Amino acid sequence: MNKELASFRDPASILFFDNFHYYRGIGNDYLKHFEHFKTSGLKERLTSENLIINFDEINDEEGQLGQGYSNFFLRTKRLPFISYPSEWSFSQYKEAALLTLKICQIALKYGMILKDASAYNIQFYGIKPILIDLTSFEIYESGSPWKAYYQFCKHFLAPLFLSSKKNFHLQKLMGYFIDGIPLRITVSLCSFTDFFNWGFLIHLYLHSKVENIEVRGREIHNLKPKKLENIFIHLNNVIENLNWNQPITTWGKYNEFNTYNLIDKEAKVKIINKYINVLSNVKVAVDIGANNGTFSELLTSNGIYTIAIDMDEVAVERSFLKSKEGLNTQILPLHINFSNPTPSIGWKNEERNSFLARLKYIDLIQALAIIHHLVISDDITFEKIVALFADSCRYLIIEFIHVEDIQVQRMLITKPHHRKYYNQNNFETAFKDRFKLIEKTAIAEMSRDLYLYEKKD
Repeated sequence: MNKELASFRDPASILFFDNFHYYRGIGNDYLKHFEHFKTSGLKERLTSENLIINFDEINDEEGQLGQGYSNFFLRTKRLPFISYPSEWSFSQYKEAALLTLKICQIALKYGMILKDASAYNIQFYGIKPILIDLTSFEIYESGSPWKAYYQFCKHFLAPLFLSSKKNFHLQKLMGYFIDGIPLRITVSLCSFTDFFNWGFLIHLYLHSKVENIEVRGREIHNLKPKKLENIFIHLNNVIENLNWNQPITTWGKYNEFNTYNLIDKEAKVKIINKYINVLSNVKVAVDIGANNGTFSELLTSNGIYTIAIDMDEVAVERSFLKSKEGLNTQILPLHINFSNPTPSIGWKNEERNSFLARLKYIDLIQALAIIHHLVISDDITFEKIVALFADSCRYLIIEFIHVEDIQVQRMLITKPHHRKYYNQNNFETAFKDRFKLIEKTAIAEMSRDLYLYEKKD
């Protein structure tokens, strides 16, 4: 087993992993809380409703945990992919916040509370958010405040508020502030009229005024469970009423107004389905430039869990909502720019892995109608693209769009120096050393070719 480098801030537990599972060791000081979690009925309630990740207990036979820890692990299956709050769509973020509050309300009925309210404790299995930090619960002492209130406001309310009131991309500040967006910064980015709502005024504006004040000798009296429950309900209502006015973007309605005719689209679907049937033991895929997930659904319909990434925030939002409406639990839409993906962050840049580091567990990459953007718009060579793919996957379904294509011609107007380089011969030559060509197919009536590659040993 390998130690999880991000597991060092919480003394209640320590985390290890192998290729198939995560193993959480429990600190002796936390055991009474964990026992209450199990015996009170809270564990059964949350697992039965699929609100937390399922686990079993196994003995620490090799004594890896050492002094100060129990003699057992909590074992959970590895999720197909770990995502971060800065990569979520607005509705994904909203669901993660509401799940956290729902768990708080349920836990309170069993005499417990969440001591941590980090957005990183929530993960998505497809469209379904779940809590993965099994040692976030502690016994609630009646009359005491919610320790994680400030953290919840920084991790959930502030990013959602900025997305709703100002600009979705301010949510990306979560990629810089690893412990949530400070409330004073949230307030500084807004006008006072943005806080003409009792919930925003209390939880953000007034809260920001005491953010850096160390309070001594002040006790909070009579905060009984009912009052605390009312705080959860109020926060829930505040977040429920947050909406995002989707901007008009280049790719937000691409699938509605693109130049494909129905025959070409059906031909493309048929070819991809044929390619998928050739592959063996493919469980997880990434669809790059997935837009609203139309072609990602081809992968999921073949039993492949698919991370559908796109740089267009509206397209990702619509992909998530469409998948949720269709109950497609095998697709995970994420807002990621493949030419500038999420970097590693945190202590020694080891707490949160980069997108490319997380990509190394992928079986298949699907890259449709994206290569001309990477080469022409982003000035990335075929060779560099191939090297990244070779480091990330075993199989590759990729589309090459010929220079005669109208869209390519438009792009070359502003990048004319790529006219000599961007061609099919250079594209195919770049793949020869790292990939074996399994099949190549021209799409009917279009200046496009689809390729199925397998990485060489």
